[in-house]
Formats: sequence, C-alpha cells, structure tokens
Amino acid sequence: IRSHHLKHFVCFFKWETSGLILTTYNLQFSEIQAIDSCEQPLVTGNCAYKYNSYYYNSFTGKCLPFIYTGCDGNNNRFSTLEQCQQVCVPSKNALFLYSFVKRGSM
Repeated sequence: IRSHHLKHFVCFFKWETSGLILTTYNLQFSEIQAIDSCEQPLVTGNCAYKYNSYYYNSFTGKCLPFIYTGCDGNNNRFSTLEQCQQVCVPSKNALFLYSFVKRGSM
C-alpha cells in the first residue's frame, strides 16, 4: 500500500465548555504505522542482550517496562516511557479513532 492511494484521518472528540469539538488531522502513512505498532503484542526477542525498553499494553492502556534481547521483536518497542506514551497513550479527555478512506470517496 502506498500512502498516495489513501487519505488518513485522526479525529479527536473533546468536550469543552462550549460543547463538543471535532478536530480532524491528515496523517502521513508512517504515523498510521506508528499507531498500528501500539496494537502489536509484546515480543522480547531471541538474543542474549538486555535492553531496558517499554511497550504499550492495549489491554491496560498503559506503557510497561520489559527487557528486549536485541533481535527479532516488533515495532511495539520504545526506548523510553515518554516515547511510548507520546505515541500510544491517547489523551485522557479525547476519544481516539482513525480510519482509512479511499481517495475520491469523500
């Protein structure tokens, strides 16, 4: 899939004192891939190295520490807690959803 064949949207719904506010952002394909990475399972790898890392647990909605062994694994692996939270943890007062819309269908 090439990014120019799709439009990507992220919608944030926030309840403000003035009412419900909907904000839509266009995203590049790499940003959509980052969001999808957060849904991947924990994979520690198959080597003997030990790297302190973090992954997003989609069941608890939290970033948790784990030891990455240095090879294999997947994209649900972050060097810092802050990096994991920035990419994967939705804002407390925002409902997050995204969709892929084929070009020309809107």
